Amino acid sequence: MHLLRRLAEKYGEPMRRLLLEDDDDIKSGLMVMVNEKIYTGTALNQQAVELRDNDKVSLLFYISGG
Repeated sequence: MHLLRRLAEKYGEPMRRLLLEDDDDIKSGLMVMVNEKIYTGTALNQQAVELRDNDKVSLLFYISGG
């Protein structure tokens, strides 16, 4: 997803580490919600998602615990 790579470019290394793997793939543990549809980082690495004006994008990280 271009948006995540642009955010990483604009906000630097700390943002890049949150969003992208070392090979610039989107982190598999990241979930991206576009309007009402949820994508995993793995799914986003395998397909293009086109964003349009007024789309709502939310970034969610998997949280695990015990």
